[in-house]
Amino acid sequence: MKFEVPISMKIEHDELNVDLVEATKAGGRTGEAGKAVAKTLHNHFAKEETCALPTPEVTR
Repeated sequence: MKFEVPISMKIEHDELNVDLVEATKAGGRTGEAGKAVAKTLHNHFAKEETCALPTPEVTR
């Protein structure tokens, strides 16, 4: 059984990524802050989608 990331989580991550792309394009301090947040959230999203969610074995 292959584990799928819940669609609600995928949508939330995609929406946040759109906002972060806009922030990084703002330039100046806002753009720099956007880049820092994007990097942190990218790492968080990757961990959340692979580690924090239950594996198929746990959900049986």
